[in-house]
Amino acid sequence: MLKILVAEDEKLIRKGIIGLIDWNQYDSKIIGEVGTSKAVLEFLMCHEVDILLTDLTMPGVCGIEYLEQLKANFPNLYIIVLTMHREFDMIQKALRLDIADYMTKDQIENEDFEENLVRILYKIKVEKIEKKKMKEVFCSWNRGIVLISLKEEELEDLLGEDKFFIETGLYLDQKSYLIPFSEEAISYIKNSKKEIYGVLVKDLQGKAYKRIRKEMEYFRQTKLFYLYEPHIRIYELGEEKEERTEDIEWEKIFKQFYRSEWITDSKFYHQSLIELANLQLSQEELTVFAYQLYIEWAKYTGSDTIRYFDSISKIHWWYEWKEWFKKNREILQSQFYDGSNEMLSNSMIQKVLQYVEQHYREEISLEDILKEVGMSKSHFSKVFKNATGDTFVHYLNQYRIEKAKVLLKETNYTHCMVAEYAGFTSERYFRKVFIEKVGMKPTEYRRRYKSKIGHIKL
Repeated sequence: MLKILVAEDEKLIRKGIIGLIDWNQYDSKIIGEVGTSKAVLEFLMCHEVDILLTDLTMPGVCGIEYLEQLKANFPNLYIIVLTMHREFDMIQKALRLDIADYMTKDQIENEDFEENLVRILYKIKVEKIEKKKMKEVFCSWNRGIVLISLKEEELEDLLGEDKFFIETGLYLDQKSYLIPFSEEAISYIKNSKKEIYGVLVKDLQGKAYKRIRKEMEYFRQTKLFYLYEPHIRIYELGEEKEERTEDIEWEKIFKQFYRSEWITDSKFYHQSLIELANLQLSQEELTVFAYQLYIEWAKYTGSDTIRYFDSISKIHWWYEWKEWFKKNREILQSQFYDGSNEMLSNSMIQKVLQYVEQHYREEISLEDILKEVGMSKSHFSKVFKNATGDTFVHYLNQYRIEKAKVLLKETNYTHCMVAEYAGFTSERYFRKVFIEKVGMKPTEYRRRYKSKIGHIKL
């Protein structure tokens, strides 16, 4: 039976609370009533009390200081705070001190006051049972199921009258309840109309409850975030937690989302999402990751970066993030493919020009370029022609010829060496392209424009 002390300086309110419900019906008993904070402390020193139902503004020490004294001297005491008004700042501070619950005095005459009070009593009773079970320290069965709530509502409120669970398991926290494995429980979870989910756990026998709780906390915070989908009711805890991927991998994957293949290549896009999920970023880390991408994308889409936080405000799970990435990709695609976003197309062309500048001495194929920017051949040809007025092959040859002209003027390299340094595959092909582009042979060009400055460094 729960033993309750009522502390309230206004006698009429105190008597009203005491006479409000049949306490015995809820396995509870009022064992005392006092009107000052000093009397509360004195009573607690002399009597065994489970629950203190108390005002915060009684004569003597009051408010948060009063609660701090209670928690310091009676850590196992359950405290239900009574407040005159909805003093949210005070309530927030009180909740940080781990009070059991709070109720406003203006609710006392309302019909739902008794219902709320009974709910709190039930919650405390269950928690006391769990604390007693937790003293056993180790689990005695091998396979189990952790019932979890994924909403703000606490699990015990969702379970309601399904009391058979109370006798067989124990709460790991307010949203996780561990029970032995049974087909009955599996059926209950799958068929329940309530938002209750199950996590299968194994090798429990002899494992400390503290460790089980820690493993579940990690699972909820990381893996479940990526596994959860509304239609899936049963999950599996799996192995011990994995090491986080090094930052270098994070940077590598981050850069993939800037590549044009992310827009144009479905296979590359899906693989990028898989690799991102494998990083096991927390919701907070993922929010930062996506924000940095959104800022970059906004350069092409014209989106207001302030809208980012509106767009993710209702995202709580990885499957919702995937939908967010999909929508943003579709926006980029619509502007990329129809050519409506000149800035986006020009950005891709600029990337090609930089690639040529860095790799012109190497063998470059059109396939290499298409892979670099993630465009189809026809679309790339059209965009490149619009931007440069030339085909890619002609542009590449012209770029190499310009490099060769410098070498012919500024060095004494043989024509074979000039061809090689300029990126041509053979001297013969170099000579042919040079005549087409310049209108004279390399020998004649050197004789006409040869500099007396000397050799340049490559």
